[in-house]
Amino acid sequence: MKILFMHGVKNTDWFSDFISKMAKDYHLIDYNNIQLFLEGSKTHKNAVHLTFDDGDLDFYHNIFPLMRKRKIPFSIFVSPNSVKNGDNFWFQEITNYDNSKLKQVVCDVLNIQKEDLSGYSVKSALKTLPIDTIWEVINIYKQRFKENDKPRMNMNLSELNIVKESGLVTIGAHTQRHPILSNEDDSSSKKEIVNSINELSEILNESVKCFAYPNGVPGLDFSQREIDILSTTSSEISFSTLENKVKVNDNKHAIPRFGVPESNIKLLPIKFLLGQNWSLLKSKLKGKDEMQQRLEIKAKFFK
Repeated sequence: MKILFMHGVKNTDWFSDFISKMAKDYHLIDYNNIQLFLEGSKTHKNAVHLTFDDGDLDFYHNIFPLMRKRKIPFSIFVSPNSVKNGDNFWFQEITNYDNSKLKQVVCDVLNIQKEDLSGYSVKSALKTLPIDTIWEVINIYKQRFKENDKPRMNMNLSELNIVKESGLVTIGAHTQRHPILSNEDDSSSKKEIVNSINELSEILNESVKCFAYPNGVPGLDFSQREIDILSTTSSEISFSTLENKVKVNDNKHAIPRFGVPESNIKLLPIKFLLGQNWSLLKSKLKGKDEMQQRLEIKAKFFK
């Protein structure tokens, strides 16, 4: 079994072609079939489940109408804080910021020299910080450079309910503020997970069965601590972004998912074949990637 994850897409023609190809080459299953598979039931050889993280407006306007028209089951992972309050995630709020200026603010907050972050992307640096510190950086940037708040970028409650009413979707939690959970202390990590599941349950008036880790790399973005927290909640399955096939003996709170390569969909079968070796191959071909940058930044400044 394979599970795919995406976010939003702007090119509806591309997504329509992608869905047509998936429906032709694979058996597109719903969330309940994942549960049955993990319990030992047999499923189709080419079974694939589609998932979408964040619940942004590109998903609502460009993806959901096609999924509804084609009657394809899927899962989405959203933040109840974003749904209720209209808050953007931190990475949405910094869209179109000047990266050099933003990096200077990061250095000011961390009390380091800008040269110390030379060779590292500002997003990699931000992904080493607790969520409160990230928002401190953003608020300083806004004040210093007279930057206005971004308009709402995610679905509101009415839009989420329309998606729910399609009968095609399983809705899961995705924390409250999209932190990198491994950067949070014990209390913050627990609140982000537990509150997001409980509040989303209240919004939907039903138990929330699943969860997706922000960013989602095991060992880098979450650890056994988060797995233990999730085991005390209503979440039955929690999804990572480790690229591999799903196996019956997988940890139910660290289920792998393949990212969809929008630039070249022909790479997808190769990713399926290579599994987690795909990331190793990509890093060798492209050089130092975000994961390596984050590890080096942590080693330098957060020993």
